[in-house]
Amino acid sequence: AITFDDALESFASIAAPVLLEAELPTTVYVVSNHVGRRADWSGTGGDIPTFRVLDWRCLRELAESGVELGAHSCTHPPLTTVSDRRLYEEVSESGARIADHTGMRPRSFSYPYGAYDEPLLAALKNKGCRAGFTTEVRIAEIGSADPLILPRIDTNDLPKRGDAAPNEWTMKVLKGDVVA
Repeated sequence: AITFDDALESFASIAAPVLLEAELPTTVYVVSNHVGRRADWSGTGGDIPTFRVLDWRCLRELAESGVELGAHSCTHPPLTTVSDRRLYEEVSESGARIADHTGMRPRSFSYPYGAYDEPLLAALKNKGCRAGFTTEVRIAEIGSADPLILPRIDTNDLPKRGDAAPNEWTMKVLKGDVVA
């Protein structure tokens, strides 16, 4: 599937129409407490611009159109740094809010900042999560990868223009030199 973190409004206006038309499997990861607000994750540092997050109506319409909704926590903290109680709340409440507002219970989770640890993996297993996505850049080997520690290929690792030469990492992937 093609995945998008944060459920920003630009997904619905730019990416979703193209992906739905092409019938490509797509998952959008929702930060449940920021739905309909700005993506102003506190504690990220630096001058990171904030964008609007989709509202529940739009997320429900996307789900009805075939876009899968995944959980991305309630508030987007690095989950390896929070208390056990908060970890449980971030995992369980994010999925519950998405289900309550859209009728779709998330089956997968994307780790904010890609950070995960054993307590987080245990909490996801306890909630019946089927897949967890990191920000580790590599190709997953089907059947041998832990479904709760799946890597992704970020668009930042791909050429920016159609006529651009692939970067070094992309060339390794194309030649089969990248080992999962």
